Amino acid sequence: MAPIVVLFRSPTSPPTEDEYHKELTMKGCEPFSIPVLAFKYDNEKELSQKLQDPNKYGGMVVTSQRAVEAMELCVANFVSHEVWRDEVAKLWKEKPIYVVGKATAKAVSEKLGLNSTGDDAGNADALVPFILQSFTLDSDPLLFPCGNLRRETIPTAMAKAGVALDSIHVYSTCADPNVKNLLEDLTKEKGVPSYAVFFSPSGVNFTQDILSGILEWDSVKLIAIGKTTAEAMKNKGWKVFAVSEQPNAHCLAKCITQSVEGDH
Repeated sequence: MAPIVVLFRSPTSPPTEDEYHKELTMKGCEPFSIPVLAFKYDNEKELSQKLQDPNKYGGMVVTSQRAVEAMELCVANFVSHEVWRDEVAKLWKEKPIYVVGKATAKAVSEKLGLNSTGDDAGNADALVPFILQSFTLDSDPLLFPCGNLRRETIPTAMAKAGVALDSIHVYSTCADPNVKNLLEDLTKEKGVPSYAVFFSPSGVNFTQDILSGILEWDSVKLIAIGKTTAEAMKNKGWKVFAVSEQPNAHCLAKCITQSVEGDH
């Protein structure tokens, strides 16, 4: 019987194939995604003004797909896709766009039409030295569109190194109201999952009370995407079964496959 893997994240919208579902299915698992976070976009006008003035900036730092979506929304509502494509994006393409992870790089490319660098960095800690090695210290500031729950890793490191950073809060994260019902429906239909995968510290925080109410949850093997999420899980007293070092489908599938093989 295929192990059930619940992924606490939003599935990829059709017609795009969900890479996590694809990889895990290929490895003999049965994956289910349950959105755990809801998002509200903020400061759209201010962000659109900054995006339309790329000459003020030496580049950009993008650490999440939500920040990309916030920018895409600004382009649609305040700039127009034609002006962005024909004028603004051309100027941004001359500057480095630093990203965390392959998924964010893909979103930057598909939603904004921009190239990016640093996507091999699976977290902000790994991206910092990459930025400092390649970015000229006396350049114009880096634009940093971020969320309300951002960690201070990048701002602290940039300030310490003397790199100017223009941070703007562009989205807020809150709990998805449907998590409990979706999880209960899944366990009724499929039973308690073999594995549960957490993608962010906020996902851990927003599911803690729900999961503590499920008696059989102690038998589920908990997997973290990245060290920051693993740290948040340990702080809750959860036993972290494994950590996927990179935030991508291939690394997660490999992580689970190795653990399954180790159980036999």
